[in-house]
Amino acid sequence: MKNKLTIVFDFDGTIVQSQLLIEGIVKSLQHKYKLAEINTVEIDVRKLTAKELLKAIKIKKWKIPFFIYEVKKLMRVDINSLSIEPGLEEVIRQLHTLNFRLIIMSSNSKKNIKSYLQKHKLEHYFEDIITSSKLFKKEVPLKKIKKRYSNCVYIGDEVRDIVACKLANMNNIAVEWGFNDAQILKKENPNYLIKEPKELIPLLTSISVDKMD
Repeated sequence: MKNKLTIVFDFDGTIVQSQLLIEGIVKSLQHKYKLAEINTVEIDVRKLTAKELLKAIKIKKWKIPFFIYEVKKLMRVDINSLSIEPGLEEVIRQLHTLNFRLIIMSSNSKKNIKSYLQKHKLEHYFEDIITSSKLFKKEVPLKKIKKRYSNCVYIGDEVRDIVACKLANMNNIAVEWGFNDAQILKKENPNYLIKEPKELIPLLTSISVDKMD
């Protein structure tokens, strides 16, 4: 069914609480990549976009692809120990029961995501996992998803998710529990902004009904 609402989930920061793991990995790579240290007492990293964060750690542009690849590789060691966002597992089950199509679109690796979903017995809820090797330009795979499924909404936790959705002409739901805080998410004018996973069921049901009218 092409007109069935397809819910596209981000992975890191949206489904799993990976912020502290990623922060630890970045610190471990600080010497290798000659990164600047961020004073987290003075700077709230949740108020920085991904581009601002890369600028703050002063990584050379040509090193970014290698840096991102290494972060993903190191995540593989501990990813299965990460917690799912409280309340989201039940929401995923309910959405599946309500016959929504669920897929994941992430900058993380497919291997990492599959491993996590299998470990936590969530893999059968998701129809597909789509990944991008690039930290930015998420709009490229999102446009392909929209072309294939037509009726889609993306759920993500970062400013770059909102920007990509606008470029892909896809509705988006920004969540406040991830990498970026509500203040900078609001500045990008997402279609919807929610505080807790439990808000997803009534919101997505409403979106689905509106699309059918």
